[in-house]
Amino acid sequence: MKRYDLVVVGAGPAGLMAAKTAAEYGLSVALLERKKDICNITRACGMMIISLSGPYLGERVILNTEQKRLCFPAYGFTIPYDGPYRNFYSWQLISYNGEVVQLGDYELNKRKGESGRVSATYDKSTLLKCLLREAQTNSIDIFSGKTVIDARHTKEGARVITSDGDTFEGRYVIAADGRISRIARALGVNKERTFYGTVISSGSYMADLDLPADDIFYTIFMAEKTPMRFYIIPKASD
Repeated sequence: MKRYDLVVVGAGPAGLMAAKTAAEYGLSVALLERKKDICNITRACGMMIISLSGPYLGERVILNTEQKRLCFPAYGFTIPYDGPYRNFYSWQLISYNGEVVQLGDYELNKRKGESGRVSATYDKSTLLKCLLREAQTNSIDIFSGKTVIDARHTKEGARVITSDGDTFEGRYVIAADGRISRIARALGVNKERTFYGTVISSGSYMADLDLPADDIFYTIFMAEKTPMRFYIIPKASD
C-alpha cells in the first residue's frame, strides 16, 4: 500500500483542481474517481457559469474566449477551457399561471454581444478533459473506476477503502465526492451540520421548442403547493 501526502476522492472540477494544485506545490497525490471514464457526464448538470454580469459569492467570473480560460480574479486563479460555449442575454421567471418576470434587457444585451451577456453555458465533459490534461502533467497517480466505500482516521492522517478492497493512505484527504459526500460522513465532518432535505434533479436534452428566444435562461415554477421547478438552458454545442 502506497502512502501519499494527499488523497483526493472525486475527480470532478474541484477534485482535479485540488490534486493539480497540491502536486504543483510538491505533494505526492493520489486521485480516486468512481467512473472509469473521468470525463463522461452521468449526472444532471446545468453546465452554466452562474454569472458573467456581476459578482457572485465574492467572485466575478470572466470567460476569456481569446485565451480559452475561465478566470477567477478575486481568488487568483484560472482554468483552461477550449470547448464550446453559448451566451444568453436574459433570465425569464415564469409562474405556473403564465406571468413572466424578465431580468435583463434582452434586446439591448444581445446587441452588445459578449459584453452584454448575462452568462453562458459550457460543455462539462470538455472542461474535465482540460483539467485532466493539466493533472496528468503533474505526476499525479490517477485511479479511475475506484468507488470509495469507507474512510477512517489514522495516527498519520486518514485511510480510504474502495469497493474492490484497495486501500489508500494519506496525511490528508480531500472529500471532493459531491455535496452528499460519503467521505465527509464517514470521517464525522457532518456531525455539526443541519440536514434540511435532499434535492432530486433530472435533465434532458430537448429540440424544436417554441420559445420566445433560444438564448434566454428560463425558470418555470409549478403550482404553489408543488415543490418543483423547471429550467430551460441553451446548450453549449449542437
